[in-house]
Amino acid sequence: KALARHGKASSRSRKHQQHTPQDTLSDLMRMPVDIFFEIASRLHPLDILHVARTSTHLRSILLSRKTRTVWKASLSAIGDLPPCPEDMSEPAYAALLFDKICTVGPCST
Repeated sequence: KALARHGKASSRSRKHQQHTPQDTLSDLMRMPVDIFFEIASRLHPLDILHVARTSTHLRSILLSRKTRTVWKASLSAIGDLPPCPEDMSEPAYAALLFDKICTVGPCST
């Protein structure tokens, strides 16, 4: 009880707290951006694409030019890839290499 008075929840009250997906997403959105970038840079490029597609906010962050180092680090962890073409962004290159979604012309799956 003494811990509860000092702003820390007791183990009993923690058991009854339920976290929703919205709680988890809001925690992610409050994460310092440099920590988020560090985590993202360690993901597989396809996973970064999937995260970028979960919300417009994450899409705007992960597809901005500011995250180029995140993409480069992720792509460099994959062995024996040719370098990203100069006329293509790293996210587009990752999609070309790993995504199963066709984004150009008429596609057959």
